[in-house]
Amino acid sequence: MYAIVREPPARLGRGLAREGLRVVRERRLAAVVGEMSASPAPTPETWRAHDAVVKRLGVRCGALLPARFGTVRRTSRACGPTCRAQSTDLAGALRLVRGCVQMTLRVFR
Repeated sequence: MYAIVREPPARLGRGLAREGLRVVRERRLAAVVGEMSASPAPTPETWRAHDAVVKRLGVRCGALLPARFGTVRRTSRACGPTCRAQSTDLAGALRLVRGCVQMTLRVFR
């Protein structure tokens, strides 16, 4: 899973493993997902690739909540219960981030 959105973009593109992305709808929300056989290895290259996918989706969406790197569900249908259980909170969070971008700063010692 890459992100939760309200209005998915018309063009989704490809995921970090070059897999096609698709939308799984649950009520008024949607998860943008890609199909992989296993969770991606946590390497700088895959982190950057995941970040690039989320940034590309963010430019195409009015509001987006990125999924944590490596979030994998057994089936794409399993994304629905996550959206359903947290729909009120997720809808509110999407309203808060509309028109915004996420910035993460990591400091290593």
